[in-house]
Amino acid sequence: MRKSTAIDLLALCTLISILTSTVVCAKTYSVEANASAVGSDGSDAKPFKTIGEAIAAAKAGDLILVRPGTYVESVIFKTGGTKEAPLVLQATKRHGVIVTGADMLLGGASSAGFITIRGFMFRNSRKDIWKIAAQARSGWRIEDCIFIGGGLDARLDDNAAVHAQDVTFLRVICEETWGNGMTAQGVDNFLIKDCVLRRCNRSGERVADCTGGSKLFNTDRCLTALKRSHRK
Repeated sequence: MRKSTAIDLLALCTLISILTSTVVCAKTYSVEANASAVGSDGSDAKPFKTIGEAIAAAKAGDLILVRPGTYVESVIFKTGGTKEAPLVLQATKRHGVIVTGADMLLGGASSAGFITIRGFMFRNSRKDIWKIAAQARSGWRIEDCIFIGGGLDARLDDNAAVHAQDVTFLRVICEETWGNGMTAQGVDNFLIKDCVLRRCNRSGERVADCTGGSKLFNTDRCLTALKRSHRK
């Protein structure tokens, strides 16, 4: 009986240790466009100056809070989170964070899955129908974001035969794009909900040929619930 009690106690201590280590590992990083580039550690008192610095430091389960301002950089993830512990990039004020100044404003390696992006404005002014401003990977959730001048795409990589999984676009606005507003190529379990596509295809290309408001290729189990979709 004593041996059984000792084993149970050891199992309980192991479980507590695992749960405690999980909580401790999750961190919150802060980013401020006007912060000093010297001595920053991503804390609330000493925030990083760029989003890229925070991404480089963050791991699965971490939260990156970006304060209002204009960030001239590309937001590119080399690693991501997990299904149980996604990596979250969030603006502290919805649409108060503007990311601009690059062709590809948001993206990541094909292995950088399970990332959530909330509350950003991405502005791209390049007039090229083939260029997109952002590309989502497996497990990505893009919520309450605005994409201006460049479209939003979802895929695992350039090989459409290998599909991305579980992608969500929620309350996203794509507008003033030179080509497509929102596209996907090879995505399974894809949710597009309460999104707005407006003034897309400003290049005037024939919609049936290569561009338009939205084009979804090779997508399985795709649910769309758009508030409005038009070309004008």
